[in-house]
Amino acid sequence: MIGATLGLVLLGSSGSGAITAHAGTSYAGMSAAAESANLPVRVLPLHPDALRELIADNSCLAPKALLGALAQENLPMPSLYELLLLAERARFVDPKHREELSILLLMHARSLRDLDDDVANPPLWTAIRRFASLAPPESAVELVEFLRPNDSAEIRQSALLGIYSILELRSLPESANASALRSRLTELTHKYLDPDWLVSGQNTALALGAFTAAVLTEAKSAPILAEKLRGLGRTRLLRRSVSRLEAAVRSRHERGLPVSSQIHQIIDALNAGPSA
Repeated sequence: MIGATLGLVLLGSSGSGAITAHAGTSYAGMSAAAESANLPVRVLPLHPDALRELIADNSCLAPKALLGALAQENLPMPSLYELLLLAERARFVDPKHREELSILLLMHARSLRDLDDDVANPPLWTAIRRFASLAPPESAVELVEFLRPNDSAEIRQSALLGIYSILELRSLPESANASALRSRLTELTHKYLDPDWLVSGQNTALALGAFTAAVLTEAKSAPILAEKLRGLGRTRLLRRSVSRLEAAVRSRHERGLPVSSQIHQIIDALNAGPSA
């Protein structure tokens, strides 16, 4: 059970005559009543079953209910994980709700990371994944804080995938944040594209994630990184890099978005195969 309160409160414009729905009530029905009566709504933390019902019915109350639940302090790990999974299913259309959710997701991701406990990894990955699905390109830099040297490989991999998924859809606008993101990704890619590093599947996945994210930031160093990758003579890593970059190009084209000539040139160079 999430929270002690199971109520859904619908308030009229004067704040009087509150209607409360308790467990067993159709929350979707209460939502519809609120919409038809044009009532302002205040949503208290709900039982997970009520949240699922609101989400399944695409209720206007679902975002508010989830935001209220995620804003609670000291949530037990299973409850938090369940809320984060529900947040992935819910539609957040209102820009204010999306921004508030992004803030809460980063807050929980930081707390979960600092627990330094493998049990916290699945909810942490979910929080980063959902953040990435909401974030505009300029917010990709927020995930750099999950690329610290002492962060586990799993956390860094999750952050790199999040950055890739953000930049897969849109180009990174120029800003100080963009420079910081490019710098960190370039640094990591240089480190990871080393034969002594590429000794395990996990390390190779980190190299793939850092390289493809760096290319999508259109860092000036990206062509140099591509030549370093070609020089390793690792055909499979080359193919996987091309596949991921081509997927990003397709995603942008499908949305009518531009792709820089540098990204196309890097893909062509990688397709030429190893230089070693």
